[in-house]
Amino acid sequence: MVGKVLAGSVLFSLGCACSSADVLIYSDQSPGALPYMVGYQQAAQQAGEDVDLETEVSSFASKLSSQSWADVIVVARYAPGDPPYTAQLRDYANADLKRSVEMLFWNDNGTKPTADTAVAATTLYALWNHGSTSIAYMNQASGSGGAMVEGDIRPGYEFPSFDGVRVQNPEVLVRAPEKQRGLPHGQLVEEVVTLLSQPKCREKCLANYATRLGRCITQFCSDQNQCYALYGPEGAKPDAKDLTKCVKDLDSGHATCVASAGNADKNCLKLCPPEQ
Repeated sequence: MVGKVLAGSVLFSLGCACSSADVLIYSDQSPGALPYMVGYQQAAQQAGEDVDLETEVSSFASKLSSQSWADVIVVARYAPGDPPYTAQLRDYANADLKRSVEMLFWNDNGTKPTADTAVAATTLYALWNHGSTSIAYMNQASGSGGAMVEGDIRPGYEFPSFDGVRVQNPEVLVRAPEKQRGLPHGQLVEEVVTLLSQPKCREKCLANYATRLGRCITQFCSDQNQCYALYGPEGAKPDAKDLTKCVKDLDSGHATCVASAGNADKNCLKLCPPEQ
């Protein structure tokens, strides 16, 4: 069970870009990022590989150039425009088409959830892989304001927006007890994360979420390896165009799989009693 937010090595398994077992995660530790961060950490424990969790932009940007990671993951609050680590992240992805970057940006819809909470919010998932950006949206608002925005895949590496997406106000999933709300930010975040992985109901939600994430990742890696075995430079039928098409077809499916896992986890946590 994940009970603390600690930078450094924890267990994790993700990515199929290289032989490295190391994964780099950046989290801004904002209320909407915490459920995703904790889910990926739990997936790490289930799989038994290493992750480097960074919570400072400068450290994250520096680590991007330190090695070839099995995968890079970003979980943070959405802000218009490109984030401060854009140049380093693009350089990293462009250096090798097999490298993947997964990003989850939650939208606060103009509200300011406090640091003593973890929230479920409308979230943008973006996958950079093999020269394209695959997009999916989680937890869109319902109502009569038009159809929900479906996933998309675009050429190049970009940071998509929420244009046209029905964004709902964040919903509080857990809140730290009042006596803990005066703690320093880092300690307060640790208390919220502990609540997200609390035994019984929330612990079960977290384990199921991690399992679903793991299945998405395992299937994606297996299918991508088949694409390279068929159409890669050393494949049975080398063809750059066929390789690109093969991988793009997989990317959109993976984005949908991850979004579905996130939506299911949100619903599970909302059903949990406050004490569980």
